[in-house]
Amino acid sequence: SPVIKHAKLQELAEMSKRLTLPASSFVTFGDTGAGKSTLLNALIGESNILPTNGMRACTATIIEISYNKDERGPAYLGEAQFVTREEWTKELNILVDDLTQQDGRCIIMEPDSKQPNYQAYCKLNAVYGLDYRNSYTVTTSPTTGQRVRQNIMATALKSKLLNHPMMQHLGTIKKEQSDNPNTFRR
Repeated sequence: SPVIKHAKLQELAEMSKRLTLPASSFVTFGDTGAGKSTLLNALIGESNILPTNGMRACTATIIEISYNKDERGPAYLGEAQFVTREEWTKELNILVDDLTQQDGRCIIMEPDSKQPNYQAYCKLNAVYGLDYRNSYTVTTSPTTGQRVRQNIMATALKSKLLNHPMMQHLGTIKKEQSDNPNTFRR
């Protein structure tokens, strides 16, 4: 009967207010460009929340995604917590050391993906892009008079990258919100 159906629906509505679903977590990990962000986008039913690019690292950090239960707020909320300057300095030293050749100069061209320093290259490229890849000096050869391009020395690269404008974000938290996934992704 309609009366019983209505009563049962009201009872279910009251019960659902008291229920809390258990949280569940899962972890994805893999090589750069393996499709981790693409998988997460597919699982949440959006194609543009997390940036993706099969050729290079886009996210390059730990990502936590959760459902926004607050129906009054924006559909998409994000918070990026940047490592401290001290943490990044330690990481940068390791990355640059991994890319330093015997002559003290750094590799700035993409190494073969099977090389042990490939992940270090990908991380610096993801954070600094052209500012990293264009880290070379041009000099004139005293014998030939030709212009010679040389990769930057490791100490100079560390100094350059630690003074990059992006470093102003270290130790901060950036919050984003939007009702549009494309706007949120920016």
